[in-house]
Amino acid sequence: MNDLTAAVGLAQLEVMPGFIAGLRRKAALFDQAVEGCPWIKLQRGPEGAEHSFYHWAATLDESADGGPSLDEFKAAVKEAAFTAVSVGYTGMPAYKHPVISQRRARAFRAAENNGHSGRYEDGTCPAAERAVPRIILAYLVGPEETAQREADRLHSLVGRLGKG
Repeated sequence: MNDLTAAVGLAQLEVMPGFIAGLRRKAALFDQAVEGCPWIKLQRGPEGAEHSFYHWAATLDESADGGPSLDEFKAAVKEAAFTAVSVGYTGMPAYKHPVISQRRARAFRAAENNGHSGRYEDGTCPAAERAVPRIILAYLVGPEETAQREADRLHSLVGRLGKG
């Protein structure tokens, strides 16, 4: 790293605590928006961990009473025209992306990977295959007003979809 890059990095470290505090405030808006909803499960680290909340994350639990199906929820999110909320993350586990599944990554040609097929069939990680499409994310890097608007919109959507 050159001196200029290091200087910028050091300056950013000074403002980082305030930036993270802002992300945490915005995440709290989304926590409040889904509070009491049995079919949205907040995603958190282990007890005692401090989250920086670059994204607010939750998972749709279709097995919970009174909740919508994944298709119903995705359609409602699309109709609500969120700007910072999405469902499904990348839509698939990493090993199903073409760079991996079609062996496009340079790593597949690296000598240390000789002997590894690099093939990942459906069912390689059934937990990921079930979870990834159900991940709900809110992008928190942006104005607090955007987070408030999006959290309010999510709260309305949850109330409208709640059947229990």
